[in-house]
Amino acid sequence: MVSKISDARQEGAGVKHSAPPGKCGRMSVDAPAVAVTSSSSTSSISAARPSAPLAPLGLPDLERRPSMRRGMLMSVLHQYAIEQPVWRGKSSESVDDCVDHFALTNVEMWFIAFHLSSPPPLCGAISADDKYKCKPADQVAARVRTEDGEEQWILAEVVSYNSHNHRYIVDDIDEEGHNEKRCEKRWEGRYHVSKRRIIPLPIYKADPANTPQALFKVNQLVLALYPQTTCFYRAIIHEQPKDVSCEYAVLFEDTSYPEGYSPPLEVPQRYVLPMRETRKR
Repeated sequence: MVSKISDARQEGAGVKHSAPPGKCGRMSVDAPAVAVTSSSSTSSISAARPSAPLAPLGLPDLERRPSMRRGMLMSVLHQYAIEQPVWRGKSSESVDDCVDHFALTNVEMWFIAFHLSSPPPLCGAISADDKYKCKPADQVAARVRTEDGEEQWILAEVVSYNSHNHRYIVDDIDEEGHNEKRCEKRWEGRYHVSKRRIIPLPIYKADPANTPQALFKVNQLVLALYPQTTCFYRAIIHEQPKDVSCEYAVLFEDTSYPEGYSPPLEVPQRYVLPMRETRKR
């Protein structure tokens, strides 16, 4: 990817971060600050998935509308990352209870302990099963062709899925008034994309203390949401989160730097995804 981050960095003092090329207009200017609360108080999610997923762009009274300002949208997305549930696995006490109750052998005990502690799909870096289908209102990364003809990974919201042709209809999360105008083959901001061009966002954060296997490895190639934008770009992991309240430090590919990468930038677990190559259309 050929980036011009240094050029974008010179555009306007109000911009918090520069943006790679593509849809630089999706950048947020003067986004309101969000107080980051520690995730250490998040209760342990030991077995069942949440009874209901996070509401679409989901904090109460912050439901997205076409007129929502980008600064507010950035705040909502940031808060979403903070409120994401943490997978901690079953506690050792739960395993001991099973052993005492069922008089299990050592092998059986190991088997149960392993599976109870193993993080599920869509926990941190663990990808979804190939048969996984995103539900309406789920947020995903979608590979779309933008108005300027370039292909771009964007943050989108699922509208529907057609199981016959394996295609999704998704809405660009950052497209304002996309229901008011119609393009040639889609509503403006609405895209029809194949399943292979969709990456679901993780449901759970990985807990570095209990499920480090669900974290991306240092120097691993990923797709990461560039700060204060709604676009995903290629990056490598610079540092893993030290605890559930911390974020990844990533290096975005950027040929304007001698090393070919930007300085480290922080990205929440929710918006760091496994890299997926797609064929150009």
